[in-house]
Amino acid sequence: MTSISAMSVYRIRHIDSRGCSCMGSKGTNVTRVPNTLPKSLFIAAGLVALQAGALAFVGIGTLTGLVAGRVGVGIGIGIRLLVLAAGRGYAAKGLLGANPSARGPALVTQFIALGLAWSLRSPDEATGDNRLVGVLIAASALIVLAALATGSARRALADLPDES
Repeated sequence: MTSISAMSVYRIRHIDSRGCSCMGSKGTNVTRVPNTLPKSLFIAAGLVALQAGALAFVGIGTLTGLVAGRVGVGIGIGIRLLVLAAGRGYAAKGLLGANPSARGPALVTQFIALGLAWSLRSPDEATGDNRLVGVLIAASALIVLAALATGSARRALADLPDES
């Protein structure tokens, strides 16, 4: 197989007559990939969707429970959480469709979640003991990261070349 520069490569995806998802690059042969979603990618997409739902729930709760004197902050936080929920929901949908461009946002948000979980490791006088929340955030982020790092998920997201 000849080497192609990264600038001249674009991916083509369509379903052929045999029900296979075809991946190819400009000027190269098309690689046929079975149209099945690996379990690890399904797990990652499900957890990212659950995270999106949790963010939406907290965002709506923030917007409906505004406290006098902190309305501006509450609205800002609520809207930001809803935007983050929409982004994670879009990433989950992309992962379910094995869209390679969904991997980046899913990975970045998991690393951000690990930072948030780390900040919740000690009790705070203003918010109380949130260590359980931190553990849940860290566990879900680590599971998503591990699921996206598997070979089957990477192949489904067109990360590894076909070795035939």
